[in-house]
Amino acid sequence: MIKDTQITELLGIPRNTIQNMKNSDSSNWRFKVYSFLKNQDIENLKIELTKNETLTKDLNPPDNGSAISKAEKL
Repeated sequence: MIKDTQITELLGIPRNTIQNMKNSDSSNWRFKVYSFLKNQDIENLKIELTKNETLTKDLNPPDNGSAISKAEKL
């Protein structure tokens, strides 16, 4: 299970947003997304982020604050 702070660091989702997602009604899509993210394995999430970075590398210029750069620091 991944920590809220790791979700923020890896995906750049603000803490306020994470809190709002967490406190949403369980039938709300925000809560479902939060639950999905919470139940991810951090290593698998890093792998998926790396795959996404590879696929979009040519479409977007590099960003020093990207989720991948943050994932590598964890």
